[in-house]
Amino acid sequence: MLDKCRVEPWQAVIRRSEMAGDERVWVVAVREQAVLYFDDVEWGWNFSSVSDEGRILSPGGRQCELEGVLDSESTAV
Repeated sequence: MLDKCRVEPWQAVIRRSEMAGDERVWVVAVREQAVLYFDDVEWGWNFSSVSDEGRILSPGGRQCELEGVLDSESTAV
C-alpha cells in the first residue's frame, strides 16, 4: 500500500494542544484525503486529514507501527 501513496516527505504543522503550540511532523504518504505521518510525541504512525495549508486537522495520537496503520481499515479519514 505504501508504494501506491508514497510522496516526497514534507513537513506538516500539528497542534496537539494550545499549551504545546504548533509543532511539525513528517508526512510520507497521501491516501485519498488523508496523510500518513509519524508522531514523535506519541511515537507512532497516524493518518489524518490535512488542510490546504499543510496543517494536520485531526491529530491521531495512536501509537501504531507502520505495518499496522497501513493494514488498518480505519485509515480512511
